[in-house]
Amino acid sequence: MVDATFDEERQLARILLQPNRSWTWRKNLYLLASLLGIFGVIGLLMLARGLWPILPLTLVQLVLITAAFYICVRRAYRQEVIVLSPDQVRVEQGHRRVEKRHEFNRFYTRVEVVRPRHNWRDWRISLRAQDASVEVGSFLNQEEKEKLVKVLRDIIDRLNTARPTAAC
Repeated sequence: MVDATFDEERQLARILLQPNRSWTWRKNLYLLASLLGIFGVIGLLMLARGLWPILPLTLVQLVLITAAFYICVRRAYRQEVIVLSPDQVRVEQGHRRVEKRHEFNRFYTRVEVVRPRHNWRDWRISLRAQDASVEVGSFLNQEEKEKLVKVLRDIIDRLNTARPTAAC
Protein backbone atom coordinates (compact mmCIF):
# COMPACT_ATOMS: atom_id res chain seq x y z
CA MET A 1 0.00 0.00 0.00
CA VAL A 2 1.28 3.44 -0.94
CA ASP A 3 -0.33 6.35 0.92
CA ALA A 4 1.02 9.83 0.21
CA THR A 5 0.13 13.19 1.72
CA PHE A 6 1.53 16.60 0.85
CA ASP A 7 1.24 19.65 3.10
CA GLU A 8 1.32 22.71 0.80
CA GLU A 9 1.75 25.16 3.64
CA ARG A 10 4.79 23.52 5.23
CA GLN A 11 6.08 22.02 1.95
CA LEU A 12 6.29 18.61 3.60
CA ALA A 13 5.42 15.28 2.01
CA ARG A 14 4.89 11.98 3.79
CA ILE A 15 4.68 8.62 2.03
CA LEU A 16 3.60 5.56 4.01
CA LEU A 17 4.51 2.15 2.58
CA GLN A 18 2.99 -1.06 3.97
CA PRO A 19 2.75 -4.59 2.57
CA ASN A 20 -0.64 -6.01 1.71
CA ARG A 21 -2.21 -7.87 4.62
CA SER A 22 -4.83 -10.49 3.93
CA TRP A 23 -5.72 -11.04 7.60
CA THR A 24 -5.55 -9.15 10.85
CA TRP A 25 -3.28 -10.18 13.71
CA ARG A 26 -6.26 -11.59 15.63
CA LYS A 27 -7.42 -13.78 12.72
CA ASN A 28 -3.89 -15.13 12.34
CA LEU A 29 -3.89 -15.99 16.04
CA TYR A 30 -7.21 -17.85 15.63
CA LEU A 31 -5.78 -19.86 12.74
CA LEU A 32 -2.62 -20.63 14.69
CA ALA A 33 -4.61 -21.69 17.77
CA SER A 34 -6.80 -24.01 15.68
CA LEU A 35 -3.76 -25.61 14.02
CA LEU A 36 -2.02 -26.02 17.36
CA GLY A 37 -5.18 -27.55 18.81
CA ILE A 38 -5.53 -30.06 15.97
CA PHE A 39 -1.89 -31.13 16.12
CA GLY A 40 -2.00 -31.26 19.90
CA VAL A 41 -5.07 -33.53 19.89
CA ILE A 42 -3.45 -35.82 17.32
CA GLY A 43 -0.27 -35.98 19.42
CA LEU A 44 -2.25 -36.80 22.58
CA LEU A 45 -4.25 -39.50 20.77
CA MET A 46 -1.02 -41.10 19.61
CA LEU A 47 0.34 -40.91 23.15
CA ALA A 48 -2.82 -42.61 24.48
CA ARG A 49 -2.26 -45.47 22.01
CA GLY A 50 1.25 -45.96 23.34
CA LEU A 51 3.14 -44.23 20.56
CA TRP A 52 5.09 -41.97 22.92
CA PRO A 53 7.88 -41.09 20.40
CA ILE A 54 5.26 -39.04 18.54
CA LEU A 55 4.92 -36.56 21.43
CA PRO A 56 8.39 -34.95 21.14
CA LEU A 57 7.95 -34.69 17.37
CA THR A 58 4.55 -33.09 17.86
CA LEU A 59 6.06 -30.55 20.27
CA VAL A 60 8.81 -29.72 17.76
CA GLN A 61 6.15 -29.35 15.06
CA LEU A 62 4.11 -26.98 17.24
CA VAL A 63 7.16 -24.82 17.97
CA LEU A 64 8.12 -24.67 14.27
CA ILE A 65 4.59 -23.75 13.18
CA THR A 66 4.40 -21.02 15.83
CA ALA A 67 7.80 -19.62 14.79
CA ALA A 68 6.84 -19.65 11.09
CA PHE A 69 3.56 -17.84 11.81
CA TYR A 70 5.32 -15.25 13.93
CA ILE A 71 7.92 -14.53 11.24
CA CYS A 72 5.34 -14.28 8.45
CA VAL A 73 2.93 -12.06 10.37
CA ARG A 74 5.74 -9.83 11.63
CA ARG A 75 6.91 -9.28 8.04
CA ALA A 76 3.37 -8.31 7.05
CA TYR A 77 3.33 -5.58 9.70
CA ARG A 78 6.51 -3.77 8.77
CA GLN A 79 6.27 -0.31 7.28
CA GLU A 80 8.38 2.43 5.81
CA VAL A 81 7.78 6.16 6.02
CA ILE A 82 9.45 8.54 3.57
CA VAL A 83 9.37 12.20 4.58
CA LEU A 84 10.44 14.78 2.00
CA SER A 85 10.98 18.41 2.88
CA PRO A 86 12.66 21.18 0.85
CA ASP A 87 16.01 20.40 2.49
CA GLN A 88 15.87 16.81 3.66
CA VAL A 89 14.76 13.27 2.81
CA ARG A 90 14.17 10.92 5.72
CA VAL A 91 13.38 7.21 5.49
CA GLU A 92 12.14 5.45 8.62
CA GLN A 93 11.74 1.67 8.66
CA GLY A 94 10.34 -0.57 11.36
CA HIS A 95 7.44 -2.54 12.74
CA ARG A 96 5.82 -0.81 15.70
CA ARG A 97 8.47 1.86 16.08
CA VAL A 98 11.33 3.29 14.06
CA GLU A 99 14.06 0.65 13.91
CA LYS A 100 16.19 2.23 11.16
CA ARG A 101 16.42 5.86 10.14
CA HIS A 102 18.22 7.23 7.10
CA GLU A 103 18.55 10.96 6.46
CA PHE A 104 19.78 12.55 3.25
CA ASN A 105 20.21 16.07 1.97
CA ARG A 106 17.46 16.45 -0.65
CA PHE A 107 19.69 18.37 -3.02
CA TYR A 108 22.01 15.34 -3.39
CA THR A 109 19.32 12.67 -3.23
CA ARG A 110 18.08 10.91 -6.33
CA VAL A 111 15.51 8.20 -6.91
CA GLU A 112 17.10 5.19 -8.54
CA VAL A 113 14.87 2.64 -10.26
CA VAL A 114 16.53 -0.58 -11.37
CA ARG A 115 14.43 -2.47 -13.88
CA PRO A 116 15.39 -6.14 -14.20
CA ARG A 117 16.29 -7.79 -17.47
CA HIS A 118 13.66 -10.46 -16.93
CA ASN A 119 9.92 -10.01 -16.50
CA TRP A 120 9.64 -12.34 -13.50
CA ARG A 121 11.58 -9.99 -11.23
CA ASP A 122 10.34 -6.73 -9.72
CA TRP A 123 11.84 -3.27 -9.86
CA ARG A 124 14.20 -2.13 -7.14
CA ILE A 125 13.65 1.41 -5.94
CA SER A 126 16.40 3.12 -3.97
CA LEU A 127 17.04 6.57 -2.61
CA ARG A 128 20.71 7.38 -3.14
CA ALA A 129 22.74 10.33 -1.90
CA GLN A 130 26.52 10.50 -2.32
CA ASP A 131 27.84 7.22 -0.82
CA ALA A 132 24.66 6.14 0.99
CA SER A 133 21.70 4.28 -0.44
CA VAL A 134 18.55 2.71 0.97
CA GLU A 135 16.06 0.48 -0.84
CA VAL A 136 12.43 1.40 -0.29
CA GLY A 137 9.26 -0.57 -0.91
CA SER A 138 10.90 -3.96 -1.36
CA PHE A 139 7.68 -5.62 -0.16
CA LEU A 140 5.42 -3.82 -2.65
CA ASN A 141 4.03 -5.49 -5.75
CA GLN A 142 4.87 -4.21 -9.22
CA GLU A 143 1.81 -1.94 -9.56
CA GLU A 144 2.48 -0.36 -6.18
CA LYS A 145 6.14 0.19 -7.09
CA GLU A 146 5.08 1.98 -10.26
CA LYS A 147 2.70 4.12 -8.18
CA LEU A 148 5.51 4.87 -5.71
CA VAL A 149 7.80 6.07 -8.51
CA LYS A 150 5.05 8.34 -9.87
CA VAL A 151 4.30 9.71 -6.40
CA LEU A 152 7.98 10.39 -5.70
CA ARG A 153 8.40 12.19 -9.02
CA ASP A 154 5.27 14.25 -8.43
CA ILE A 155 6.34 15.25 -4.92
CA ILE A 156 9.86 16.14 -6.04
CA ASP A 157 8.43 18.27 -8.86
CA ARG A 158 6.12 20.03 -6.42
CA LEU A 159 8.97 20.71 -4.00
CA ASN A 160 11.21 21.98 -6.81
CA THR A 161 8.60 24.38 -8.16
CA ALA A 162 7.62 25.68 -4.73
CA ARG A 163 11.17 26.36 -3.67
CA PRO A 164 12.23 29.98 -4.26
CA THR A 165 15.25 30.30 -6.49
CA ALA A 166 18.10 32.62 -5.59
CA ALA A 167 18.99 35.44 -7.98
CA CYS A 168 22.47 35.25 -9.51
